[in-house]
Amino acid sequence: MNPKKKPTLSVFMPNYNHGRYLRESLGALVRQSYQPMEILVLDDASTDDSVAIIEEFAQQYSHIHLHRNEINRGVGPATAHLVEMAKGDYIFGTAADDKILPGFFQRYMDLLEEYPEAGLCACPTIEIDAAGKTTGLVPLYSPLKAPGYIPPGRCLKILYRHGVWVTGSAVIYRRAALMEAGGFRPELGPFCDGVVQQTLMLRYGACFIPEPLASWRNLPSGYLNSTYKDIDSFLDYLRNALDFIRESGSQLFPPSYLRKFDRRYRFSAGRYYLNSAASVSSSDREVFFEKILASLRSLRSLDAFFFSRSRPNLSTLRKVVAQLWLAARLGISPFWAFRRIGQKMARRKDTKRLVRDRPGYLIEDRHEVV
Repeated sequence: MNPKKKPTLSVFMPNYNHGRYLRESLGALVRQSYQPMEILVLDDASTDDSVAIIEEFAQQYSHIHLHRNEINRGVGPATAHLVEMAKGDYIFGTAADDKILPGFFQRYMDLLEEYPEAGLCACPTIEIDAAGKTTGLVPLYSPLKAPGYIPPGRCLKILYRHGVWVTGSAVIYRRAALMEAGGFRPELGPFCDGVVQQTLMLRYGACFIPEPLASWRNLPSGYLNSTYKDIDSFLDYLRNALDFIRESGSQLFPPSYLRKFDRRYRFSAGRYYLNSAASVSSSDREVFFEKILASLRSLRSLDAFFFSRSRPNLSTLRKVVAQLWLAARLGISPFWAFRRIGQKMARRKDTKRLVRDRPGYLIEDRHEVV
C-alpha cells in the first residue's frame, strides 16, 4: 500500500532594494524545521546589493532560485509572475523585509494536511519597525482559541462582525484554490491579497493558529502605507476591488457585506491619516476627508471641526474623537470602531506578555546565515 503523498510547499519573495533586510528574511526561511520544495526570489531591478546577497544564499541552498527583471515592474506584476512559476500544492508569499518565526512552516502544513478543504491558513502577526524592534501585535481579531478550521459560513459571520483577521505576511494558500479564485490581480493594488483571502474564506473556509508565527515590518514607505497617503490612488484601487468582487464573486459576498467592506477600508485610510500623517495644512486635511466621505451627505462645517483641527501632534483623546466621528459619518458601528481603535493598545500589552512568556519570539534576535 502506497503511503499518502505529502503536500508540497512553494515560497516566493519579490524584492526591490531591500538588501538591508534580506539576510534576516531569507535566513528565517532556511532555518525552518520544515523546508519548502522551492524558494523563488524575483529581484525587480534593484540598485542596491540585493542580487549579491540572494546569490550567496542560492549558492548555499539549492532550493533557492533567483529570477531577475531587467526593468522595475512593480510588486503587483512581480507577485503575479511568481505565483505562476510556483509548483507546490501550497504557496507562501513573503515580502523581502518581513520575517517568519520558528515553526511557521511545520505548524501550518500540519494543520493544512489535517484540513485539506481549507483555502488558506493564517495566524496573528507581530509588528516590527525598520530596526527590527517589536512594536506590538497587528491589531486584528483572533477567531479561534486553539488551532483549527473555520467553515465558510462562520467565516462570513466573523467578517461581518470583525472584518478581516489575516495579514498578507502570515498566510499560506492552497494553490489550486488561489488560482481558481483569480490569483493576485495587479490592478487591485494593495487589495489584491485581501480580496482573494476573503474569497477563499467564503468558498473553502480557513485554518487559523492563534499564536504569532510571523512578523510584518511596518515601514512608512511600505506598499499599503504609501497607498493610504495617495487618497486618489487608494480610492481607485478600492473601486477596482469592489467591481472585481461584484463581477466574479457576487454569489459569495452579500451586498450588505460589500458596503461594510467599502466603508471599513475608508475608515482605515482615515485612521491611518490621523495617526501617521506628517504635519499638513488644515486645507489639505479637509480635502483628504472630503474625498473619503464624497458619497455621503455633506456636513462640511462639522467635518472641518473634527478633522481640520486633528493634527498628528494632538492628544490621543482628540484623535480618538475624530476617528469616532469618521466612523459615525461612514455608518460604522461605534462599538466596532471603538474596538478597532482600542485593539492596538491591547495588542501591545499582549505582545509584552508574549515576549515575557516566550523569549524565543523576540524579533530583535538577529541571525546572520551567510
